Amino acid sequence: MKKIVLIVVIGMVLLLSACSGDKMISLDHYNDLESTDLSMEKGGLSKLDITEAEVKEQKGESKVTGTNNREGTVVEYDDYQYTFVEDKLIGFTFKEGTMTGQGVKIGDPESRIAELYGNSFAQSKLEGTVVIGYRDKQLGMILEFFITDGKVSFISGLLNGTNK
Repeated sequence: MKKIVLIVVIGMVLLLSACSGDKMISLDHYNDLESTDLSMEKGGLSKLDITEAEVKEQKGESKVTGTNNREGTVVEYDDYQYTFVEDKLIGFTFKEGTMTGQGVKIGDPESRIAELYGNSFAQSKLEGTVVIGYRDKQLGMILEFFITDGKVSFISGLLNGTNK
């Protein structure tokens, strides 16, 4: 249980810091990647350019709503957790049992990621966890898979204007 909590905390730190205007973690290692089509990754929403109110309109009332240290809001549902800054969606994380647009979910073997998303990815390490990320230059999106013991342990979508 502690391992799951640690992974969620690490993922949220990455999501919040990578998507904020005041970056603590660089995403420069994604700059030279070929673009991967991530258009199916909508975080369970009709579109990604969306406000918190629009998410609530689509999904109903959230299980949990809170704030983060970046003056943003975190809204949690059974399937996804969404992060907003200045009422703009900047990222989302997948909850256990929820599949990506290509069909990867938490608990899948690491090999499934490249099978479904291809080999144009960046790989890094964070506190012993391998992070595999894909970039869609057109959407300005990064999809990251965190790997622990050879299995997907966390998945996040970052929307930070990486198409510029």
